[in-house]
Amino acid sequence: RRASGYRLRVSGDFDKLNRNLLPLYLKHRIATSSLAAGAALVRNFGRTLAVRSHPELSLLKAEDTLIETVLSKLIKPGNQCLDIGAHIGSMSYSLGQKAGFENVKIVEAIPEKAKWLKERFGEEQVYEFAITTSVGEVEFYQNLKRPGFSSLSERGKKEEIKVIKVECASLDDLFGNILVDFIKIDVEGHEYDALKSGTNLLEHCKPIILFEAGAIKDVRNDRYDELFEFLTVDLKYEIFAVFELFHRNRPITINEFRLYRTYPFLAFNFVAITPETRSKMR
Repeated sequence: RRASGYRLRVSGDFDKLNRNLLPLYLKHRIATSSLAAGAALVRNFGRTLAVRSHPELSLLKAEDTLIETVLSKLIKPGNQCLDIGAHIGSMSYSLGQKAGFENVKIVEAIPEKAKWLKERFGEEQVYEFAITTSVGEVEFYQNLKRPGFSSLSERGKKEEIKVIKVECASLDDLFGNILVDFIKIDVEGHEYDALKSGTNLLEHCKPIILFEAGAIKDVRNDRYDELFEFLTVDLKYEIFAVFELFHRNRPITINEFRLYRTYPFLAFNFVAITPETRSKMR
């Protein structure tokens, strides 16, 4: 297992990297090492202090901790997991700890990050694609100041953007022959198209899906309502905010889905799960 023997060694690697990527690279090395848990504690402590000035955001600030707690209940050893939009690999690492690193397939479109992830988790586990319903090459907007916001569309005129060409593929083409148990997807406003590209996979496997949906005022969010309808109407999923699933509350409605993403924000991460799968959690 490639991940189990990983060590945090950065001094010799920095000279090979673009200086602008060094902070992100360091975060990647920490987030996918034995230091990840300690870094999470420090991050959560900082968020606790931040909540003092914005107590209305306390539930949102606790979201990462709730996600980890919920995933510990949902993910079992041997589960086949997909991490779509892996960024620096923190979720890939968390899923690998729960399901086994050999059972995690990782998708990342940006070449530099895909390279790091291949070195970290193994070439055979990482797929360097943007997930869409299209095929061939597409333009990808790499956000140089905020790399986590890179996506298939330009986020804003004030951002420092580098436009690159990346290969795209559908979920069905890449993973249609795998019995997938869990999908995490965070592709900055393009979740609908990405999941739509895996319609056959979703219909066949009915995996649990953890997905991000941004603030309702964000201009990139015009397709989140379509995503909600696709999952609940076409595929018969139930949708929960992470904190709702943690407390075993009822599924949310589309109006609540919109409300939770309106200030003061309650949630940006949601879980889609079938009633049959949820009944096994009780």
